[in-house]
Amino acid sequence: MARLMSEMALREGEVPDRLDAPLAATPVHQIGADAFLLSLPMGLAFYYRRGAGTVFRRWPGVGDDAVALFFEGTVLGAIAWLNGFVPLRASAVLHGGKVHAFAGPAGAGKSTLAAALARRGMALCADEVLILDPGDPTRIVALPAMDRAKLWGDALALADYAAGPAIRPGIDKFHAPDVPVAPRTPLPLHRLYFLENGAEGVPGIVAIPPSGMLERLASAWYRPQLFYPLVGPDRAFETATRLARAVPMARFHRPLPPATFSAAVDMVAAHIHADG
Repeated sequence: MARLMSEMALREGEVPDRLDAPLAATPVHQIGADAFLLSLPMGLAFYYRRGAGTVFRRWPGVGDDAVALFFEGTVLGAIAWLNGFVPLRASAVLHGGKVHAFAGPAGAGKSTLAAALARRGMALCADEVLILDPGDPTRIVALPAMDRAKLWGDALALADYAAGPAIRPGIDKFHAPDVPVAPRTPLPLHRLYFLENGAEGVPGIVAIPPSGMLERLASAWYRPQLFYPLVGPDRAFETATRLARAVPMARFHRPLPPATFSAAVDMVAAHIHADG
């Protein structure tokens, strides 16, 4: 945890135009063996080098909210991959000293579910990006580095929270400062739920068999385009296998209508309580 927080140091300064020897590059990012460069058309750029933290440069008019948004997302994912951690596109809550995480694509409702569970006596560990340390062969440890809840306007109403500042001007998404958060300390990951939304049907939680775990995990990597150039297919398979052996996984099917939301949250809360 201390190493991750040290690597997350951020300051404003000069950012290079390119990396010396990138392993992969696109028009907006480059990643090397120990460095990452993100250059956004909006006039915001980040340069991270392992052991030296991150420097950012911005044009006039680019606010602190935009800096935080991209640093806590794409840049944090790159920092994690470059230091041997595993970032997942997931939210997570703490209950009974254990982390329960919820993975899914953008818009699946991960943050809304985690915030609603925090209303039921749990605490938020991660919002959008969950960082895991796979170094211990007997368990997978979660590192709650960024835990600020960010919810769309309709999600705030569903989870029963008041809106804080907008994450960016003109966007109907807000910080939710009243969501209880977990301490920033290493915590064991107990279970990983994959959210599946459907227009009809009854909410249900079904265990994922070992044969389906690797494909599910591959769908949950955060910014996999940064991961694969660093490690190659063999190590990617090894990483997924280690997680699959250590962490039980389940599908959580939820109907989409808002009227079913509370019942779905109650169901997953009961499942978490039954886990101990």
